Amino acid sequence: LAGLCFCQLSTIQLGVLLASISQDSSKLEHLSLADNYLTEMDPVLIGQSLVGLKTFNLCGTKLTLHQISVVLTLIVESTTLEHIALDVYQGLEYQDYREYQEYLNHQEYLEFKELIQEARTKMTVSEISKKERKKEFFANGPRLLKLLNECCLCQNWV
Repeated sequence: LAGLCFCQLSTIQLGVLLASISQDSSKLEHLSLADNYLTEMDPVLIGQSLVGLKTFNLCGTKLTLHQISVVLTLIVESTTLEHIALDVYQGLEYQDYREYQEYLNHQEYLEFKELIQEARTKMTVSEISKKERKKEFFANGPRLLKLLNECCLCQNWV
C-alpha cells in the first residue's frame, strides 16, 4: 500500500515512480496519487503502471479527458485491478452549469462515458465529487489535526 496523496510530487518524481511500478514485479497492490498534479504525465505510462495493481485513486489529479480515456483503455482488460477512483467531472473545468451542459453532448465526453461503463463491467469505478472528498477529509478529525500540526498551522487547538 502506498498513499502518496497531497505530496506535490514533481513530474520527474511521478515519472520515475510510475515507470518503476510498470516495469517492476513489485508487491504493490494499492496506490493513491490523489491530489497530485498529473496533467503533464504520459497517460500510457499511467495506464501501464495500473495493470498489476488492485486499487488506484486518481481523484484530484487534474487528468484531462484524453489522459483518463487512454488510461481506461489500457486497464479495462486488467485481470488484477478491482477498483479505480476518479473525480466525477474528471478533466472538466467549467465556469458555469450551462457550459457544462453543452459539453455533455461533446463526442470526446460521450466516448469517455462509454469507457467508464465498459470499465464498470470489469471493476469498481468510483466517481467521487469534490464535495464528497471535502466532506470525507474534514470528517476525519484526527487526520486533519495531524496534517495541520505537521504544517505548523495548529498550535494549541486541542
